Amino acid sequence: MHRSRLACLPFALLIGCTATEGPPGATGPAGPPGAPGEDGEDGEDGEDGEDGLATRFISEDTTWSTDQRLRGTVYVEVGATLTIEANVTVSFVPGAGLFVAGAIAVDGQELFPVSFVNETPFAEAVAGVFIGDGADASTVVWADFVEVDLHLEGEAVAALDDCFFLDADLDVSERTGPFALRRAVFDREGLGDSTRASFRGVLDVDVEDSAILGGNDGIGWFPIDSAALTITGSMFENLDTAVLAAGPPGAAPPAGVFFSDSSVLNTTDIGLQFLDVDASVSGSSVENTGGDGIRMNSGGELDVESSDVWNAGDDCVDSDGGLSVLDAALVGCASNGVEGEDDVLIDDTWIESAESHGVRASSASIGTSSIVDSGGDGINLSGEGHSAVTLCEISGSAGHGVKGRSTGTNRLVVADSNITGNEDDGVDEAAEVGSSYVADNNGQTGPDLTIGGTEGGSRTVDGPQLNDIGWVTVPQTSPVAGAGAPGD
Repeated sequence: MHRSRLACLPFALLIGCTATEGPPGATGPAGPPGAPGEDGEDGEDGEDGEDGLATRFISEDTTWSTDQRLRGTVYVEVGATLTIEANVTVSFVPGAGLFVAGAIAVDGQELFPVSFVNETPFAEAVAGVFIGDGADASTVVWADFVEVDLHLEGEAVAALDDCFFLDADLDVSERTGPFALRRAVFDREGLGDSTRASFRGVLDVDVEDSAILGGNDGIGWFPIDSAALTITGSMFENLDTAVLAAGPPGAAPPAGVFFSDSSVLNTTDIGLQFLDVDASVSGSSVENTGGDGIRMNSGGELDVESSDVWNAGDDCVDSDGGLSVLDAALVGCASNGVEGEDDVLIDDTWIESAESHGVRASSASIGTSSIVDSGGDGINLSGEGHSAVTLCEISGSAGHGVKGRSTGTNRLVVADSNITGNEDDGVDEAAEVGSSYVADNNGQTGPDLTIGGTEGGSRTVDGPQLNDIGWVTVPQTSPVAGAGAPGD
């Protein structure tokens, strides 16, 4: 069984994102000659140096090479570029902000990041840093945001590299081009319940090698048509929901969410939640969630492959749309291991200790899987669609091993499987059971199953028999070789 866990992020990522705060109230440098002062009159060189920069407009190219203190709103006008050099700290008094309509170059370095710092932590909020819709091409690398949010609107910034957010959030909106978030760390020390990285109306988002630790939702993604969200090599811990992705209602569906080689740990609600958007989860782990481990609401297809879900507070995997679960391990779910609708596909999967059913669906094709120690039925299939259970190992259920539809048309086929040690019937209400080892269930030492499917018509069979619905060839004299997924 494939196992993938993200143990830690690269050490350099965490080292390089250490905030370097300057002392509160650090003296700012002289302002550029001719820049308007707070009262609108032309300020003289150095006018704002004692208490920091008051509200002003930067209308020509300007470089900050020493620490700055903002006590008003600083505007970078169209046509001007503000360059902030490595190791500079920009501190904000309550209500202060930096608004960019021209361009900004934040040129931090790995050991000398640029720091944007709230001068009064855990007290009054600051306006933050805004890079607006009409801004020219801008760059932000190796920057720390400490209680100072970053807002990006439009096309100005295409990527953030090696940034650190402490009690600060990122908001990206109305971007028709792709956006990349690479090697970012979001941490939380104070109180806060906001979404740490929000993407609204953005075409494609690529999140790589990042960590989001603490907050409400880790990533909120609300895309435009045909957009894609790709998350690789990232970790999410101590959140309400790690990823919330919702497609545009009534519009063309987005390309989907691709979550790979990443981990989710300790969420108070759903681990990964998708709404009206296709989603693929691969090579990842989701552990200790307050709600479902992975949840697909209506309108999307969910594929879970080579991934683990452990200790979910509800279903391990739950989908109202299409669902496939391949080469997965689902262990310790407070409800069902898999909850699905029609045509669920499960293969090469280990499902253990679900407090309700191991698998609950309307119809499903389940192959080469092991379902053990379920609190209800191992497999519960209640619909009229065709279902097949093949090469499976089902044991230790508090209910039936496999249970099909009890009324109406029954199209459940069980073949080449081992069904043993369940507290109720090994197989209940199947149309066909073939070449399977069904024994030691329901307190009996021999074979036990019920086949049927016509209205009110079913009967217990204790050996090879034919009836008007299907056929039975049991018992096998020994367990079926090759049935079940390999264990841990």
